[in-house]
Amino acid sequence: DIGVTGTTGLAGADGIQGLKGDKGDTGATGTTGLAGADGVQGLKGDKGDIGATGTTGLAGADGIQGLKGDKGDKGDIGATGTTGLAGADGIQGLKGDKGDKGDIGATGTAGLAGADGIQGLKGDKGDKGDIGVTGTTGLAGADGIQGLKGDKGDIGATGTTGLAGADGIQGLKGDKGDKGDIGATGTTGLAGADGIQG
Repeated sequence: DIGVTGTTGLAGADGIQGLKGDKGDTGATGTTGLAGADGVQGLKGDKGDIGATGTTGLAGADGIQGLKGDKGDKGDIGATGTTGLAGADGIQGLKGDKGDKGDIGATGTAGLAGADGIQGLKGDKGDKGDIGVTGTTGLAGADGIQGLKGDKGDIGATGTTGLAGADGIQGLKGDKGDKGDIGATGTTGLAGADGIQG
């Protein structure tokens, strides 16, 4: 008869250690470093362009009138002559005093229009005009030199621990356990069927 099942064999040896887990995530970025010192002041900008010319001053006052000339002598009435050619312009003389009224002469033929007299002397220079409007401000100077680079920031906080590695490969099957003790005697089997009658 089949004996009782033997006891379970000893446990197999531990399996090989699992592979190393993946590397943990990178730690959080460190705080920003302190601001660098201010840069050296930039060089002085170029001189601005010359401002627009001021408006023209007011015209000066008229010059003082010249002195009056002496009275001229009365001329004799001449016979009416034929009209002569216009002479060249003479230099303008100073104005004389008004002469006496002459006798009425015979009506002469209309004379040719006299040439224009020489222009009178120029008056004294007028007073100085007001100061012109101030010119526009010059262009801004060039930017200063860039400041020095700030100090390096502190090291960031340590990153969180990486996830656990995957389970290692299952260990090799343990050695076969020792043979179990002999089992207890089995129960008696059922009686066999009667044989066929001869």
